[in-house]
Amino acid sequence: MTRLYKSAFVAIAAAAVLLLIPVSAWANDTVKIRDDCDPTTFNAAVPGTPPTCVGKGHTTFANFRAQLVDHKFAAKWRFSPDRVKIKQGRSLHLDNRGGETHTFTEVSSFEGGGIVPFLNQILFGTETPPTFFIAPLSFIPTGGADMIDTGTLSPGPHMFICAIHSWMHETVVVKAEKHDDD
Repeated sequence: MTRLYKSAFVAIAAAAVLLLIPVSAWANDTVKIRDDCDPTTFNAAVPGTPPTCVGKGHTTFANFRAQLVDHKFAAKWRFSPDRVKIKQGRSLHLDNRGGETHTFTEVSSFEGGGIVPFLNQILFGTETPPTFFIAPLSFIPTGGADMIDTGTLSPGPHMFICAIHSWMHETVVVKAEKHDDD
C-alpha cells in the first residue's frame, strides 16, 4: 500500500510541475527544413561550387525530376510541420536538416514560382512564372539555421515558401500578444 501512495504522490507532483510550465514553452517554435537529395546524382546533374547536395539522402535526381513531372512536388522536400501557430514577438527558428540550400521566404500567394528556371519549367511550363515574394530572399545552407522575429509580423496567417523549391509551403499563424491592459 505504501508503494501505491508513493506512486500517486510522484504522479501528483509531476502534474503540478507541468502545470507551472507556461503553455508557450510547449509551443512549436521550430520549423525543420527537409529534403532527401542523393549527393552523387544531384551533383552530377547540377554541378557547381559549392556542391548542390551535401546530404546523405537517397532520392536520385532522376526520381526527384520524375516526382516533379508527375505530381508537381517532391514529397521529401518539405517544411515540418507545414503549419505553425506562434505568439507575436516570439522567435520562429528555422533548422535546415536537408542536404541542399533552401530559403524561407514570405509570399502573398502560394501560386507563384521560384528562382530556379529549370524547376519552374517542369512545374509551370515556363521558366519565369509570376512570383509573389514579400520579403527578400534569405538562404539557409544545409546544416544552417535562421530565425524570424514574429514581432515584425502582423497577427494572422503568413505564407512562406522555399524560393528554390516553390512547392515547399509553410503557413505561420501569428497570434497577437496580449497586454496587461487588454
